[in-house]
Amino acid sequence: MHLFMRYLNVSGSTILLLACSLPSLSVSAVTLNFSANIVPTTCDVSLSRDALPLGTVPLASLRAGGRFAEQATRINISNCEGSPVANGRRVAVKVSGEGVRLANGQWVFRSNESEATGVGALLEEARSGEQNVVVENGDFLINAEMLPASGSTLGADLLVALTCGTTTAQCKSATSGRLIARIHFDFVYH
Repeated sequence: MHLFMRYLNVSGSTILLLACSLPSLSVSAVTLNFSANIVPTTCDVSLSRDALPLGTVPLASLRAGGRFAEQATRINISNCEGSPVANGRRVAVKVSGEGVRLANGQWVFRSNESEATGVGALLEEARSGEQNVVVENGDFLINAEMLPASGSTLGADLLVALTCGTTTAQCKSATSGRLIARIHFDFVYH
């Protein structure tokens, strides 16, 4: 027995290693594998006119509070697929694009590629019987609780115009050159 104990003391780690390498007892188990692709309802977003060439505007014609080369377009959401909107969520079109705040705080869309300074594209939502609402980067249009019914659309009328702001000093500081404005409209839930 003394010899056996010495063997245990000397070889204790070997015995432990053997004990760990014994096959484990099998337990009855089963795995359920599943997969799904969850997609939100999606709608088509369209503009009645997706390019608005505002033409040539002489620098000398820019006046405080003026709107120049104004043009209209309409944004629509239609052809919606998927399930209804969840409680508390809304469907909308989110507006984004580069721009600047003029000296009076008015937001105008204007790409950094523009050469002209002190002017930009003013975007407004035209509301029948109400005052137009200025639309800025990050604003939402349409903003409805429900998707449009099959075969119908939800939309908003938009006006785009060149402006140099509302003060004479601000308009006098405008410079000539090419003005570029890109405005993005994305269908979102919020």
